[in-house]
Amino acid sequence: MHSRLIFWDIDDMADAIYGLLHYEALSKMFIKYGRIEVENMKWDFAAQKVKSIYEEMIAVSKGMPMT
Repeated sequence: MHSRLIFWDIDDMADAIYGLLHYEALSKMFIKYGRIEVENMKWDFAAQKVKSIYEEMIAVSKGMPMT
């Protein structure tokens, strides 16, 4: 979808800000997909992912195949 910025790369950050301010299609895309990304940043999703990793590691430690 989009590449991530390295936040300490000030030239990259400046280019990204310029693009968002000057290219309407780019800003609309980031509004749309940014909203989706934020909506997916829920504690329930993070907790489920951590739980899944723990369950896999427990299964591996017992000699069971990973899923």
